[in-house]
Amino acid sequence: MSDTPADAASEDPARVAPPRAAGSLTWLYLLTATVAACSILYELLLAQTLVALLGNSVLRYSVTIGCFLGALGLGAILCESRRDAGALWSRLARVELALSVLGGLAVPLFYLFDVIQSFFYFGGGALDHSAWVPVLFMVATHAVIIAIGMLSGFEVPLLLALGEARRRGSTHRVLGVDYLGSLVGSLLFPIALLPVLGVMTTGFLVALANGVACLAIAARALPRRRLLAPALVTLGLALALPYSSALELRFLEKHYFPGDISDAQDLLPHAELLHELERERSPYQSVDTFRQAHPDQWFADLISARRRRRPDYPDDFWLYLDGEYQLFSGCDEFYHEWFAHAPIQLAGELPRELLVLGGGDGLLLAELLRYEQVESIVHVELDPVMRRLAREHPALATMNARPDLDPRVTSVQGDALSWLRRHRRRFDAIYIDMPLVRDYDHSKVYSREFYGMVRAHLRPRGFVMLDAPRSDCTLAGSYWDIYSSTLVAAGFPRPYSLITRVTLDAPPLRAIIDNAKSLSTEDGVVYGAEAKAATRALLSEKLGQFVVEDFIFAFKHERAPQREWTEHDIELDVFGPAYLEDAMVDACEPSHDRALINSIARPTLPRPRLLAPVRKP
Repeated sequence: MSDTPADAASEDPARVAPPRAAGSLTWLYLLTATVAACSILYELLLAQTLVALLGNSVLRYSVTIGCFLGALGLGAILCESRRDAGALWSRLARVELALSVLGGLAVPLFYLFDVIQSFFYFGGGALDHSAWVPVLFMVATHAVIIAIGMLSGFEVPLLLALGEARRRGSTHRVLGVDYLGSLVGSLLFPIALLPVLGVMTTGFLVALANGVACLAIAARALPRRRLLAPALVTLGLALALPYSSALELRFLEKHYFPGDISDAQDLLPHAELLHELERERSPYQSVDTFRQAHPDQWFADLISARRRRRPDYPDDFWLYLDGEYQLFSGCDEFYHEWFAHAPIQLAGELPRELLVLGGGDGLLLAELLRYEQVESIVHVELDPVMRRLAREHPALATMNARPDLDPRVTSVQGDALSWLRRHRRRFDAIYIDMPLVRDYDHSKVYSREFYGMVRAHLRPRGFVMLDAPRSDCTLAGSYWDIYSSTLVAAGFPRPYSLITRVTLDAPPLRAIIDNAKSLSTEDGVVYGAEAKAATRALLSEKLGQFVVEDFIFAFKHERAPQREWTEHDIELDVFGPAYLEDAMVDACEPSHDRALINSIARPTLPRPRLLAPVRKP
């Protein structure tokens, strides 16, 4: 079994002639359906792995399937199948053996390439922040895709030739069974394999199916001495299958904790997890949580009273959805307090009935429920796993104080767009807390159609507040023109850009600088004016590293936002009068460009990029 498919032409047919019959056409049809299902599963599996690593599902699936189909054609062209049945079975067995080995390694290789990419891109060496790093990552991953595609391309010509050798005129039946097998594989992947097993386990399972196919071919059509290699590979895959989920967690650990990688040996997974990392899977996304304190937590604690007001509040909990950062408990108030309270201040009045779309972690609900005047909140969340974690995860349940137990909250599991279509109830305020727009699935909840329905569910003096990543028009790569053009097209007269802006001139940082009398530096202790200047420089450096959150606020009908602070008898941890004016980005005038409107039928979000930037964990 050590020969490659291309070497088969040099074999003596007498040496590979089967010692026993290969079986009926029924056996051939079953084999054809199995390898066809494996082939389509490899396409979907590799595309989904790239989506998990890079985002933008439409682009990744299109490019991956295009490369795979091209490689299928190339493999079919290179396959020489005019041989006797014994040689054909021998070649097909070698193809299945190669697919079982490379297919089983494919997903781990993709994860390893991702870890290597981060290691070199952020390593400070010659390739630090070099554009060649993501280019080489794409070349390496797509080389694997093409190799598996070419191997799969050998299968159909060999199966067709075997069918013809068994019964003339069977070509159309073999092709029909091949297509039906592809249908089975394409249905199994989204319904049963991906949401239940994940990409790593699915990869091992599909490779195992190829191994079993190879073993069956060898057992039925080849000499017994040819059983050893497929038996060893199949046994190895079967033994590795129970550990595939653990292997995935260890690669995730490398992704989320790049500081653990000091040399090339650290690129490989550890035998044991070094961090408290957990992955939950749902039909919609992967949910990763881990505990890790931030070295600059002291800076957030200077500005916020959260840890002083709630000593039990965790400061080391991280949540990622589909590999994208969602929240860190050490500074989540810098997101949720602006999100919840800034629009209420700008509206100048408290909403009584609210609708919250998304925000399955429950933290936005917790902020809104601090107002006693709020009478009811309808919360629509798609993912049942997020709803369960919000109730049961010790850290999340402590953070959100279990808003599901508040009688004012009505929780609904469902799609936000579908819920808006089915209901006619109107609200004083609607909050939209959706994931970052990584692909066209998420794009629909940033569309003109979606915002039009949102506006229809607002009362005349109502407002909408949405999490809008990259909406600050003053930064390069901003989506502000797309967001604002879409909202205006949906009927909102004037969207406003808001950000979590913290400055040195606002308390308490200003007070810390003014009260600085001495400060230890690398050159020694400085006093007086030098201490104030050194303190200001230190805090300025930390502010430059501080994550700025972006939001968009809009009234249903034209009216000016109120910029004077109104007290509401609640104690906030960080957001206050000094930050209200700075939250508004007055430079962001709304765009009216029809070409930029994001719609379900013609999405303009996200902007497609073949080379996604390397995302630092």
